[in-house]
Amino acid sequence: MQNRPMFRESTRSSVQGLRRPDAFGFTLVDLLVTVSLLALLASVAVPAIRRHMIRSRSLVVLSDLQRMCAGAVAYYEESTKMALAGQADHKAMRRFPSSTAITPTRGCCTFGGKGLCEGTDWDTATWRALGFEIEGPHRFRYQFVSAGVGAKAAFSARAFADLDCDGVESTFERVGRTTAQARAEALPAVHVVRPGE
Repeated sequence: MQNRPMFRESTRSSVQGLRRPDAFGFTLVDLLVTVSLLALLASVAVPAIRRHMIRSRSLVVLSDLQRMCAGAVAYYEESTKMALAGQADHKAMRRFPSSTAITPTRGCCTFGGKGLCEGTDWDTATWRALGFEIEGPHRFRYQFVSAGVGAKAAFSARAFADLDCDGVESTFERVGRTTAQARAEALPAVHVVRPGE
C-alpha cells in the first residue's frame, strides 16, 4: 500500500485560479456584483427621495394657505369694525374679500418646464386685501373664493400644483366661516386631493 498525501500540495484556491498570478484589479464577477448592489440601492433610494421632495414642497403651501386665511379673517374683522364706527360703507361689513381667479392663470410647468411660476402679478384688490403675495419663483397657483355676508359669509383658500409636471394637479384647500358670535374663523383642516402630483 502506498502512502498518499491526503491533500495535494499544489492546489490553489478557486479565486486565485481565476486570476493570473501577476494581474491586479477586479474580475468580471466582482464588477457584476458591485453594479447589481448599486442598482438595488438606487431602486430603493430614488422613490424615497422623490417622496421626500414632494412632501417638502407641500409644506410650503400649508404656510401660504395659513397666510391667506389669516388675511381673510383680519379683513373681515377690520371691515366690520370700520363699518360699525361709520368709517366705511355699511355694505362692506361682515364679509370676506371678493373672489379672485386662479393666480397665475397658467400652470407652473408651462414656464420653461421647470415647474416654477415666475413673474406673477399679485397686484389685485383681493390679494392686497389679504396681504398675500409671493416674491420670486414658486410652484403653486392660488385662488381665493368667498360667498355670502353676515352669518352666512364663508371663504375658501386654495392652492394648485403639478409638482411632477405630469399634467395632473394636486389641490390643497382651507375654508373659513363666521361663527355664531359673528366672528370670522379659519378651520384648521386642510383638504388635499392628489397630494403627490
